[in-house]
Amino acid sequence: MINKMKFILPVLALGLMFSSTAFAQTTSTSDTSGGASSTTTSTVSARKSCLADAKTARVAAVKATQDAYKAANLAAKTAKASALKDAKALTNKKAMSVAIKAANTAYKSAVKDNAKTQTATVKAAWSAYTTAVKACPKK
Repeated sequence: MINKMKFILPVLALGLMFSSTAFAQTTSTSDTSGGASSTTTSTVSARKSCLADAKTARVAAVKATQDAYKAANLAAKTAKASALKDAKALTNKKAMSVAIKAANTAYKSAVKDNAKTQTATVKAAWSAYTTAVKACPKK
């Protein structure tokens, strides 16, 4: 399950980033006052909208990553508790010791993998955010 999350979370985060970015067209209107103020206003509002969409997507991706991280750690804790319970039921002390060490090692490994996955996914979300910001219209 943890290995599937390593691939699902970055794809989900990137999908959220690029699905909500908006690109606006700049339109100019001519008036007798000789100004191109409507073009500038349209570009500025399009940039603000684009930046807001990119930020919203980034925040959603990071939140999803944090939620998945918490869920994966909870699953690891549950698995550890179950393995320790099974280990304590053993009558052979040597086997019990080996089972307890295996449960603790598996838990530590799962938590470490979860942290690596979270770090990579958050980094991907920020990378997608910077790419989206660069794609926004200039001032």
